[in-house]
Amino acid sequence: MVTNLGHNTVIYSIAGLAFILRIVASYFMADLQTPEMWEFGMIARNLLNGEGFTFEALTKNVPSAFMPPGLPYIYYIVFYLIGDNSTGYFFILLLNSVLASTTVVLLYMLTSIYFNRTIAIITAFFTAISPVYIYSATSFNSIVIYQFLLILSLLLFSKLFNQSNTYAGGANRVSMKYTILLGFVSGIFLYFRAESLVFILFITFYLLKNKFVSRSVVYFFICVIMISPWTIRNYITFGKLIPVSTSFGYNFYTGHGDEASTEIYKQKLSLIEEDKNFEIMKSNIALETAFDYIKNNPVSEVKESVRKVFSLWVFDLYRQSSRNPVYLIMWLPVLFFFTIGTFRLFQNRKKYIILKPVYYYLVFSTLLVIVFFNIPRYQVQMSIVLVPIAVFGLLNLKHKMKDKIT
Repeated sequence: MVTNLGHNTVIYSIAGLAFILRIVASYFMADLQTPEMWEFGMIARNLLNGEGFTFEALTKNVPSAFMPPGLPYIYYIVFYLIGDNSTGYFFILLLNSVLASTTVVLLYMLTSIYFNRTIAIITAFFTAISPVYIYSATSFNSIVIYQFLLILSLLLFSKLFNQSNTYAGGANRVSMKYTILLGFVSGIFLYFRAESLVFILFITFYLLKNKFVSRSVVYFFICVIMISPWTIRNYITFGKLIPVSTSFGYNFYTGHGDEASTEIYKQKLSLIEEDKNFEIMKSNIALETAFDYIKNNPVSEVKESVRKVFSLWVFDLYRQSSRNPVYLIMWLPVLFFFTIGTFRLFQNRKKYIILKPVYYYLVFSTLLVIVFFNIPRYQVQMSIVLVPIAVFGLLNLKHKMKDKIT
């Protein structure tokens, strides 16, 4: 039936549905008067007020690299051109809706490579209508951009190695094209999430391991060139090499400590001068406090790591609000069928090899919350790559049960 309709018509119809659902949700569900825009909005307003890229220290704003600059600058441009008002806020959510519906198409393309068009259509449709993903597009954070860049990166990575392995005659030309595109997208990723630096290092070494030396160099060079304006700005501002962000130490400390260590951290923080070195000193103090806590509380650290992983993969043990029945009804079946799909994939080595980058990413996401901390949106961000495998697992289970009946 899907084939007769034409796959292109179906996928673009699904993408259109995704866009409409998110626009409607933005209009009726989002706070368009005084929305919570977190650090992104604070920095954007400081830019708008002529204070530059600054963020709050203790009592005043200081030169900052606490957040990657992508989202603050997008908000700043919107505020400058349209206004820091409900019209500007709705325009930001309009951009979210465009990116989210584009992600549906990209996910369809990626799933078609991993599995087949039927699974791709079901995956795209689920992503389009899922209340979780619809609600994500009504929030002022980086979830939608993250998912867009993640799926686009996986798609380009898959095409790079598919073309390299399949078309021997044109491998160099085609692979270089995808290498350049992947480098460009990875460079953009750095402007939104500092941990994407790990993605870049992984892809660089993965290319080297597969003896694509020239492509590895080109890819890494493009990433460096892409982020260099921000890195140079940081060097000029702070006098130190800060590739993306100053938040590593604070994020590490946030996931490793207790009330006693928090008091120690606050006392040390109160002694820092509020100048251009504030965030660097803050990061160093946070790291020192966290490592002291880990050294003195190894058992608690292990228990806390288990809690963080459980919160990422099952449901959040830290925040009651994340246990919304609608969210759990959408998430737990995906997790269940993903587990079945993974078991089936491990029995099919050829298929598993194609999907190895997805599992590398899932391992990375798990390690990330162990090293730092877990918040509900991390699960939402990660979940989008589980959906194709979950649909594969669902259809496999359906066929197996059908075979038993017949």
